[in-house]
Amino acid sequence: MTMDIPCTICGEPFDMDELHFIAEETNSTHDQVREKFYRDGCNIVMGSATRCTPSGNSLARSALADILGADIDGYAAMTEDFDL
Repeated sequence: MTMDIPCTICGEPFDMDELHFIAEETNSTHDQVREKFYRDGCNIVMGSATRCTPSGNSLARSALADILGADIDGYAAMTEDFDL
């Protein structure tokens, strides 16, 4: 079972397994891709030049990502628990 994580900026669900695939495709580490996802949102990670549009609880999602850092499972669970 895969878990979705919301984009820190727009809140769109993103399959966390995609971060592994993107890391392989871009010859990056999973941590580098996760940090970029947290910082720049799903559009940047997916290769689009367009930035995400902040929506809803973007400040709460971003703060939670900063607090939890590499604990992506914790980020996924907490954003689900709090419906962020």
